[in-house]
Amino acid sequence: MYRPRILPGVATMLAIQVCAEPLLSASPLGKAIDPTAQALAIAFVAAAASGAVARRDFILPALTLWLALWGVVLGLLYAVAAPLDPAALPALLRTNAWAIAFTAVATTLGAASGAGLAHRRWQ
Repeated sequence: MYRPRILPGVATMLAIQVCAEPLLSASPLGKAIDPTAQALAIAFVAAAASGAVARRDFILPALTLWLALWGVVLGLLYAVAAPLDPAALPALLRTNAWAIAFTAVATTLGAASGAGLAHRRWQ
């Protein structure tokens, strides 16, 4: 079923995901926070804001965008590592497994909480 607020929600999540990391890294606060914690916070905030924009049924689109973004990240890392090690993909997945899993949880919780808060507010 098509929901007209899903596309603005996806655009919101993508904009926050792309813009928040460079802004946070440039700030003094960003230098004091672990990169994995930054990724978790950004994933949660982006999904929560997007869930609030979409208002409901946003977990699947949020996880689809999460999967696409991780695909791009892992693809770029593999493109850099492949000339040196042809079997680099399992090592990349092993190295990033916790970040991938925890950002999936943060994205799911963020999308659910943002949609839930918005649904209660505008109902």
